[in-house]
Amino acid sequence: MLYAKIALPLPIDRLFDYSLPADITGEIIGRRALVNFAGRGLIGYIADTAEKTSIPKVKSVLKVIDSAPILNQPLLKLARIISDYYCCSLGEAFNTILPPGIRKGLAVNILEQKTAIPRGQAQGFKMDFVRGDSLEIRMRAYLPRISRAIETKKSVVFLSPEINAGKRIHNLLKIKYGEPKTAFTYRKQSLKEETRIWEQARNSQLDILIGTRTAVFAPLPDLGLLIIDEENGYGYKEEQMPHYHSRSTAILRGESEGFQVILGGQNPSLETYYAIKNKSCGLINASAEERRPPRITIADSSRYGSLKTKSRMFISPVLEDRISKALKAGKKIIIFTNHKGFARYASCRKCGWALNCEYCSSRLIFHFEEKKLICRLCGRKKEAVSLCPKCNSNYLKFSGYGAEKITSQLNLSFPGAKLIRLDKEHQNQDENWQILVATEIIFHLNTLPRAEVVAAIDPDSAINIVDFRNNEKIYSLVYRLSLLTTEELIIQTSLAEFYQRKEFANLNMDKLFELELKERKALALPPYRHLTIIKARSKDKERAEDAAMRIYRELAEKDKKIEVFEPLAAVPFKARGNFYFHILLKARNPRDFGKFLRKYLQRSKSSGVTVTVDVDPQ
Repeated sequence: MLYAKIALPLPIDRLFDYSLPADITGEIIGRRALVNFAGRGLIGYIADTAEKTSIPKVKSVLKVIDSAPILNQPLLKLARIISDYYCCSLGEAFNTILPPGIRKGLAVNILEQKTAIPRGQAQGFKMDFVRGDSLEIRMRAYLPRISRAIETKKSVVFLSPEINAGKRIHNLLKIKYGEPKTAFTYRKQSLKEETRIWEQARNSQLDILIGTRTAVFAPLPDLGLLIIDEENGYGYKEEQMPHYHSRSTAILRGESEGFQVILGGQNPSLETYYAIKNKSCGLINASAEERRPPRITIADSSRYGSLKTKSRMFISPVLEDRISKALKAGKKIIIFTNHKGFARYASCRKCGWALNCEYCSSRLIFHFEEKKLICRLCGRKKEAVSLCPKCNSNYLKFSGYGAEKITSQLNLSFPGAKLIRLDKEHQNQDENWQILVATEIIFHLNTLPRAEVVAAIDPDSAINIVDFRNNEKIYSLVYRLSLLTTEELIIQTSLAEFYQRKEFANLNMDKLFELELKERKALALPPYRHLTIIKARSKDKERAEDAAMRIYRELAEKDKKIEVFEPLAAVPFKARGNFYFHILLKARNPRDFGKFLRKYLQRSKSSGVTVTVDVDPQ
């Protein structure tokens, strides 16, 4: 009797024994199997086989779905790497590396290679960072390396953090290398289309696969090059367990399979900058010449605290004067804000009641056009109210500002100007604008708008105050804003002293990164230490807190290589109806987390509490 050791897509860190049909032939490991688990049908993955089992009453596999393994040896190995590094079960790792259609049992046709495909010589792992202010500039460095990989019979994966940019890359590459051998994959495709592309890749029918975050798991059998453009893009971090990051996964895979990894962007992440500094990552400057930075003006809004009038509380006299002079000179102006909507919060001036989301610890944002109050965390919408829900008075005050209010105020201040707004709801550009009010979406356009004057209103106000990456994010934002202007960048902020460092004057990113590295080293933060957060969440606040304390007591002082900190309420504390407590872990080697947590975390289970692990939180 032959038994399958099956990895199930459950947070249970073990394999389950099931008996296989007597007539099964061929390679078994790597196939999918339908099994009965706790009275329900689950699709699992055959990770191993055995001729004996210690289980007295073994269930039979209901159905072996595949006639040949869909998971080849590199994918089997990759799943184990993901399981070990990101502290998840092997079944959860298999589910992560496969597209939803395959997880749901869609048929996959794996072709037998009757004749060996010519394979290029293994190159060994190598990592480089390509620095360039635009995709077109970075492509100058990418394309020769892509061509070299294809010439040596190697395949290429090209990652983009968002769908629109990915489509743009796909269009560029299919023109040069031909459409039949090039494909684009992303998770919003239909199940059949995504599965079809995965099947093509698995059967060596593609030379280049472009994709978003999950394409890092592409099953191309002879991968020679993996490119991650905009490597510090937010879209590369998975929000669900396991919380993998495409950049880290690409490096882990490259080290395992022996191929080249190229990271790219306007500037490296601080971790990549540190790797460049330590010679573990090469640096390729794709720009032909060094760009001259614009003039930077700091408008200190804290100096105008006495001007808290209805109209001028968020546009300082300095900024208003610059806009006026620019318009008179026939120049264009871009006004950037991190905030959407009209007002950022509403409260009653009589009883003090604040309008918060009942499911999240977040204030509701008033959107004037929709006449709705919207939670920025969960997206729930409520009808705008004119009376206080608590005391029924009409003393509700809408405070703060967003893109809608800024647009409204600029229309009043400059009634003759052609003004448009660019945000998620307004993406159609009229090229004849004079003032453009834009949110973050401006950076995701295929063609960036340019203006002689760019002003950022409190660019630091939306940054999480407990996030140690604050400075790095602000540096990146200011640099991206500088690319939009041809003359002057105005930063209106109440934190003027932060921007008055001499390194900001000419946007010397390397010197800013060096300052940040000194601070991180002093505080033992990445890249000098690796972090992991254990998250305990529950609908019941006390249960979540009790569970977090039990986990902390179980883990504290168990291993000298792991520093464990007492649990704290998360920021935000409540999201989507759940209360969150976080336990922070520090270690020099991130691989130590997996061994440590496998040994101790399983002992601390609590009813009604979900516990997840986030390695390398962003």
